[in-house]
Amino acid sequence: MMKLGMLIDVDHMSDRTRSRTIELAERVPGGYPLVMGHNGLRGPGGNERSAPPEAVSRIAALDGLFGVGTANTTPAEFVANFAAVWPVMAERGVAVGTDANGFEQLPRHTRSTDSRTSDSFYARFFAPRESAPIR
Repeated sequence: MMKLGMLIDVDHMSDRTRSRTIELAERVPGGYPLVMGHNGLRGPGGNERSAPPEAVSRIAALDGLFGVGTANTTPAEFVANFAAVWPVMAERGVAVGTDANGFEQLPRHTRSTDSRTSDSFYARFFAPRESAPIR
C-alpha cells in the first residue's frame, strides 16, 4: 500500500499490527504518514480501541493525521479530547473524526437528557427527502 501511495488508517488494527505498520512507515525514507481517522487517547486502564500516546507520537513524527472521535460525546467532552490529543500530535495534524456511518453513536445533543432524546434530535437529518430532479 505504501508503494502505491495509498492512505492507511490504523484505527481498527490491533496494538501489535498498528505497531508493526508504524515501524514499516518509519523505514520509508522521509517517513510515510499514517492516519488514525476517529479515535481518542488511551488513558490508564484503557483498551485497544483507543490509541496509546506513544503510537500517536510516532504518527505525529511521520506527519500523519489524527481524527478525534465524536461518538457519544458532548461538545465539552470533544473539546477536552481534542485538547488532550493536540500536544501529543505536536500541535498539528489533528482533525474531527466522526465515524458517523450507522455503527457509532452520534455526538450527544447538549439539551438531551438521554440517548433516546439525543437520537431523535439527529433523526431529522437522516429522514428520507425528495430530491430535486437533475437537469
